[in-house]
This record gives sequence, C-alpha cells and structure tokens, in this order.
Amino acid sequence: MLFAQQPVLRLEDSAGNLVASDNSTVVTAARSAGSGTLQGSLSVKAVAGLVSFTNLSHNVATNITIQFTSGSLTSTTSIAIAVSPAATAQLVFTTQPGNGTIGSLLTTQPVVRSRDQFGNNSIVASAPTRT
Repeated sequence: MLFAQQPVLRLEDSAGNLVASDNSTVVTAARSAGSGTLQGSLSVKAVAGLVSFTNLSHNVATNITIQFTSGSLTSTTSIAIAVSPAATAQLVFTTQPGNGTIGSLLTTQPVVRSRDQFGNNSIVASAPTRT
C-alpha cells in the first residue's frame, strides 16, 4: 500500500536556500531501520530544486526510517514511520486442532489468526460470519 504522505525533499545550498535551478540531481531512497523492503521508484530526479517521490510503499508492518542520499550531498533520514497492516485478507492457524473423541473437547484447541494480504498479523479482525 502506498504511503499516504509521499516524501518531498528540498535541495539547499550551504545557507539553507532552495537551489531552484537544480533539475539534474538524483536522490535515492532506502530503508535504514526496520525490516522488509522499501518499494516504488527509489531514485528520483530534482525538478526546480525539489525531489518529489510519488509511489513509495512498504509491505511489512513495522516502524521504519528512510534514508535519502545523493552523491556528495549530505544525506538525511526520515522520522520513524509506522507501517500498519492492510485490511484483513485471510485466516491462518497458529495452533492446529488436536484429535478428539465424539462428545469431548479436542485435546489441543485450535487458534486462528487474521492476516493481511502480505502476511502481516491484523490488528483488528473482521467480524466472524456463521454458515
């Protein structure tokens, strides 16, 4: 799932002024903390001194930071970004049921967990349906 807020970086001179004439610097994004792989267009070229990422995403529910680098320029790292699970998409056993006898409880009770389409455990499960 795409980040709701996509990063935009300013290319600045040593005095902190926007270098609006820069249309060639390429900035690369990489996950620097957390687990999983940062996805999307990871290298973006400046336009009028601004580098606007448009399709970054991450599919592991965890806290991450993103580091932005470009050649000899000073790199910068984002604040911690909380990546939450997507909507519930599947149910999985975390404990399989054990054998049993008619009229008695199963020797091992099953435990089921809801997960999103990427395999992350869901925070809120869908209401069960009865058939």
